[in-house]
Amino acid sequence: MIQKIDPSNFSELVMKSEVPVLLSFGAEWCGPCKGMQPVLESIASEYEQRAIVGKVDVDECPEISGQFNVWAIPTTLIIKDGQVVHSLKNVQPKNTLISLLESVLSLGSNTMRDFSESYQKPEIHSLLYRFIKVIHRMNPSIPK
Repeated sequence: MIQKIDPSNFSELVMKSEVPVLLSFGAEWCGPCKGMQPVLESIASEYEQRAIVGKVDVDECPEISGQFNVWAIPTTLIIKDGQVVHSLKNVQPKNTLISLLESVLSLGSNTMRDFSESYQKPEIHSLLYRFIKVIHRMNPSIPK
C-alpha cells in the first residue's frame, strides 16, 4: 500500500524508517505523476515488508518538497536512514526503481552514515567503484 506522506507522519515514516523509503513527489493535476501510480502500487505490494512506498503531494506539502529541493514533478527519491541515496526526475520505469531499491536493500545492516564514513577509506573506495561499475552495466540508465 502506498503511504500518503504529510507533515504529521513524515518524520516517523520517512526520516526514522528502519527500511528504505521510495518517495514519489507529484500532484493531482500532473498527468505523468498519475501515470506512475500503477508502478508505485506494484512496487508497494511487492516490497510491503522490506520498504515503504510513499507519495507527497507538492501542493499540499510544500515544506517537504522544499526540504528535498523538489522543483520538478514527478521526482522520486530513495531514502535510507534519513539520507537521500537516489534522486530521479521524470517518469521512471518499474525496473529502474526496483534496481535502485534493491541496491539499497543489499547494503544490509550498514547505515548510510557508516557507508559514507567507510567511503573515505581507499580500499573501500576501490570496492565501491567496482560495485558502481557492475550496477551501471546492469542498468545503463543509471548515471555514472
